[in-house]
Amino acid sequence: MKELYDDGDAMFFANIGRLDKPMTKADWLQQTRTSLFAHNTQQQELTRLDIGKELDLSGVGGRMIDVLKELGYQTSSTTIASPTAFATGSPKRANYVTTLPRAEPLAFNMVAETDDMDQLLIDLNSLGEIDSSVFLEQWSSNLVQGIAESRLTVDIFPTDGISNKFESAATWIKSRSERNVERDLIFIQHPGWDHHNMNGQNNLETKLPELIGAMAAFVEELKAQNVWDHVVIMSGSDFGRTLTHNSRGGTDHAWAGNNFMMDSGLQGGIIHGKYPTDFSENGDWKNWARSTDPDIAE
Repeated sequence: MKELYDDGDAMFFANIGRLDKPMTKADWLQQTRTSLFAHNTQQQELTRLDIGKELDLSGVGGRMIDVLKELGYQTSSTTIASPTAFATGSPKRANYVTTLPRAEPLAFNMVAETDDMDQLLIDLNSLGEIDSSVFLEQWSSNLVQGIAESRLTVDIFPTDGISNKFESAATWIKSRSERNVERDLIFIQHPGWDHHNMNGQNNLETKLPELIGAMAAFVEELKAQNVWDHVVIMSGSDFGRTLTHNSRGGTDHAWAGNNFMMDSGLQGGIIHGKYPTDFSENGDWKNWARSTDPDIAE
């Protein structure tokens, strides 16, 4: 992430959270029309971005696809082993959402009859004779390429759950020509960050490296496919976490949080919004449920 940020391919959004109107510390509880600290409510708010309940039961990603389809693009809405609400468009548009399983890293010749099976197949499908069939040559070329790509995929992506989802997304992107798709929307959910106790807090030692490894492999694969210039990655969360520990050593539900966006075409290397400068007990956030108030509205 730091490398992408330094290269201008990533940016952060500090203090982003749900706001339906400007409010102050004195009136935020009366002015807020949503349950700020409930998982189910805020996940719904995040996926729909319709806090005024003025639209149909569509997700913000699905509405983007609706617009693109009206503009004449061939589109696709997809979730990877995740809920479909974000990718669901207007019921009037009838844009179907595809749900894919997370990929398992499949290596060619997993149960080998011989240690050098891959090399034997490559040798058998190397350059043919002058009278070889053009169809045979193409088949052999595809087989050799497939063996090489299988090795590459297994080497690039780790084997944890979130990496499997991103691997499935990378494979889906690679198939866009066969699917006749010009614009893809892909939603991936990565749960398990509700660290109310010390055990949950320690789980960050596992979850953060998993996420970083999955994202690094995904970006590397997109660059290998020469599509890094055409893919935007955006994170989101139901809410942030409190800035002080609770009695169990963990953190509780809060309000504003921080998210990121990545893409080769960004003018990145910047942080939008105002990141807190005082995290002490006397800081400005003290009376805001041990959190920060949103500087950017979702």
